[in-house]
Amino acid sequence: MTRALRAVIAGVLIAAGIGFGAYSVWWIAMLLGIPLIIGGLAVLPRPGRAASLPTFAAGGPREGVPVLVTALNRSTFDVTDAQPTLVSARITPHDDTAYDARWITMMSRVGFQTTVHNPRIALAPDDLPPRTGTEPDLTAGPGWATFLPPAIAIVVGAVVLFGVGDSVWRIDTPNTFASSRSGSGSGSGPAAGEGMAQLGDRRDRLVQAIDDAGPDARANVLAMTFDASGSDRAEVYDPATGQSVSLTVREGGEVDQRRSPTTKRRGDTFATSVVASTDLSRMAATMTERTTAFAGAVVFDDMVVERPDTDEDVLITASYRNPEHITETHDIQATPAGEVAEFFDPGDFEASFGVLRAALVDAGVPLDRPALNRLEIRGLGSMTPTMYAGDIQSSGGVLAEFVSGRNSGEVSVVPGAFPTVDLRSWSPGDLFAFTDVTPAVFDKVRDQAMRRGDVEEIDRAAVDIQMTTTFQRDGNPVIQVAVGRSDGSEGTYSPSGVFLRDGVR
Repeated sequence: MTRALRAVIAGVLIAAGIGFGAYSVWWIAMLLGIPLIIGGLAVLPRPGRAASLPTFAAGGPREGVPVLVTALNRSTFDVTDAQPTLVSARITPHDDTAYDARWITMMSRVGFQTTVHNPRIALAPDDLPPRTGTEPDLTAGPGWATFLPPAIAIVVGAVVLFGVGDSVWRIDTPNTFASSRSGSGSGSGPAAGEGMAQLGDRRDRLVQAIDDAGPDARANVLAMTFDASGSDRAEVYDPATGQSVSLTVREGGEVDQRRSPTTKRRGDTFATSVVASTDLSRMAATMTERTTAFAGAVVFDDMVVERPDTDEDVLITASYRNPEHITETHDIQATPAGEVAEFFDPGDFEASFGVLRAALVDAGVPLDRPALNRLEIRGLGSMTPTMYAGDIQSSGGVLAEFVSGRNSGEVSVVPGAFPTVDLRSWSPGDLFAFTDVTPAVFDKVRDQAMRRGDVEEIDRAAVDIQMTTTFQRDGNPVIQVAVGRSDGSEGTYSPSGVFLRDGVR
């Protein structure tokens, strides 16, 4: 009973630690969440063989059966825990034939010493070992009782974590950015909360801290971060030492400075003037509105200003998390000029084809003549399979590998991000045109794949589908598809949607 109670307490503590850490700001997770989890793990009974053994207890002299203990074997004298002990004894039942027996029991150090000094004891009739003479199995593993406390802790933790509303776990702070659906269900969220309205002031305060770090600091910024707790940070490159200078501005205005090695160089830096005139508050409101419309009620985590890669344009990325899905996060990009990226559902093929069409036009790739050797759409759900390793295998989105004039490479678009173009040196010979396939054909192929693989309708958007000439000996394009976790859905089809064969290889 004691072990079960400890397991219940451990489950509650661990669930509370996870809940506070997941739904509150980072410093709440550090100060409250982590200690609760550690405390829960400390309280949880340790699994061991002793947990599944009967406890050694001598019965009273009147009702007990006389027993003469002839030998005891115990592996340790640890006073804190009961330990498995091999007992050899002569048992003399009342009105019955005496017999010798050996059995394994759980015995404390005090019980061990007491029995050594007084080997003539009495056992309750129900605790007597059998007469079979079967030797105890010293190599046997622990019984199922060993795993009972962890199982109790897991069940209790799950009930507490998911049975309690997220509002219980969320500890709001004055500068916490949060958004929620409006009463009409439009999902617009607050246009300008207190923290968002202060983004301009926080940006100016951080720029001042960068100026104070040195005369060249404002021209060598690696990143600027504004997080939900109200703490603002900057990473500045020092060309004289090749180090990164980390600046953290607290709510009271104090600035912490720390140096560390970095592999970043001048091509990764930007000047503070790039975002000096950016209306960060209005941008944050637009980002929140679009993320909420796509993902439901979300909570702001941080906003980061940096170059995504060396010599690329500076982008502003805001990160949100969905309180209803502990591990689900959403990123949305914007430019310093105020342009905010759009979200789209890759499982909506009309929307995906529209996004990819615009990205190909911007990249100068023709739509009506052979220029592609792969066109892939991959859904966002956790059940989405991965047919092909590439830039969208983890994020989902749309991708096309192309050859246009002297350029070859790939265009990809991830929901919430701007299109990216990656130029490469390969030049595949077998190509098809963007207009050779339509959203209707992709829908037709998906429908067939779902019927063949008995995929539930709820997993319709968990699709990875592509038209490709890669690895096709005759050079003709085919459509390959997989939906959800059903291997039976995997198949290869013609560009018109006619089934050709099972599998995608």
